[in-house]
Amino acid sequence: MPPHASTVGPRIGDGKMNRLLETFFAGTIKKGCLDIVDSSGALDRFGDGSGVPVRVQFNSAAAERGVLLDPEMNLGEAYMDGGYDIEVGTVLDFLTLLRVNVGGRGRTWWMTALAACRSIIRRLGENNNVGRARVLPGAPRISRSQPNASDLNKFVNRLRAQNHGL
Repeated sequence: MPPHASTVGPRIGDGKMNRLLETFFAGTIKKGCLDIVDSSGALDRFGDGSGVPVRVQFNSAAAERGVLLDPEMNLGEAYMDGGYDIEVGTVLDFLTLLRVNVGGRGRTWWMTALAACRSIIRRLGENNNVGRARVLPGAPRISRSQPNASDLNKFVNRLRAQNHGL
């Protein structure tokens, strides 16, 4: 069992995901008192027992996986989707406990890699080149080198006339 962690009560379905969750929180939570009840019902206690106690109950293995793989993104989403409940303490107590323990350490290597992938995917999705640009029916094709102002003015006037006719 990882340091700073103790199991309270029976461990039901002690699978690989439970060990990963235990290792994650044992490596993260050193100060405070955090009880985690995983989706199989096993209770693990992390921290030194000081401060406001917080107990989190995971309701699904999917929420556990999400928080493990990308806590920065999925911690809030899993809470809002009902993936876990805070049974003892408040959301503020839980976030304070995490902040005290994570502090300025920043992201883990896999969180940094996921953030980079999200950034690349977002940039690709926002790329609005000529091939992807939506062209309105009847709109004149305008090249960058030789804009045709008269065609553009005709098109704008036609749009205005259609909108005033409604």
